Amino acid sequence: MAFKLFALSVTLLSNVAFAAPTSKQGCGRVHIMCARGTSQAPGVGSIGEVADQIKLFATEAIISAVPYPASETNPVYLDSVKLGATHLQSMIKNTVAECPDVRIVLLGYSQV
Repeated sequence: MAFKLFALSVTLLSNVAFAAPTSKQGCGRVHIMCARGTSQAPGVGSIGEVADQIKLFATEAIISAVPYPASETNPVYLDSVKLGATHLQSMIKNTVAECPDVRIVLLGYSQV
């Protein structure tokens, strides 16, 4: 499964990987946003391995983690999902506002 996802990601990013650098300071051509799985430590989690592989092809990529509890106990699962969705929505809006030409890749690992 990971190989298929990686192959799909490489195919989708192939036209971005060798594009001319963006002119805006601090903006990559690609921003990879990672949501870790349940109970994984804060950060990108195990899905970060896929993000690292994508970055080999999209060298100007920026990788960031969606800040949320990734918990099924405290707060309860639905609260965790809601917080993750809210934070991701803010991340996307802020990224597009700061870097309008960026390509966004969303990666996530199941929370259950």
